[in-house]
Amino acid sequence: MKMQVDKSILFHEQQRFGTALLLFLFAIGMLLPIGILFYTMSIGQSGRVEFTLSTIAIVAIEIPIFALFYYTKLETIVTEKGLGYRWWPLQNKYRLIFKDDIAKVSTRRSPIFNYGIHWMPSYGWVHNVRGREGLQIKMNSGKRLFIGSQKINELKSVLESLLKKTIADYRDEF
Repeated sequence: MKMQVDKSILFHEQQRFGTALLLFLFAIGMLLPIGILFYTMSIGQSGRVEFTLSTIAIVAIEIPIFALFYYTKLETIVTEKGLGYRWWPLQNKYRLIFKDDIAKVSTRRSPIFNYGIHWMPSYGWVHNVRGREGLQIKMNSGKRLFIGSQKINELKSVLESLLKKTIADYRDEF
């Protein structure tokens, strides 16, 4: 399915989790439990039937989880109204932060090895897929949001022209 290009979209970015990282986590998630099951079978605590059924259960659980992470992507857009983001296929609609609700924006390094969606003190809600750079957004309500980006310079320049203010660069803070 092709996404229609909307003339009001000033910036669009899609980011996916790294395949090598996903394959590594998938292998660990499969091999570790199966290894434990094989060990318990070899010392006589479980039989072949339990081993086979447990292995089938592990595979049946792991493959959909791997597929979900493989197809999930963080999409970021900037329109004339503001900044939007969504986790596809988990969200159909973008969550839009209107430009009038944005108090301050700066570029910042992300917390190391913190990918996905989670909350962290001084960052607020973190949305990051890969890399170490992104935008730290502080809203008029006081809420904070961090959105990771692989195209940070392009995103920064589009937001500067939209908000009509300079975005501070704090990427070298760590």
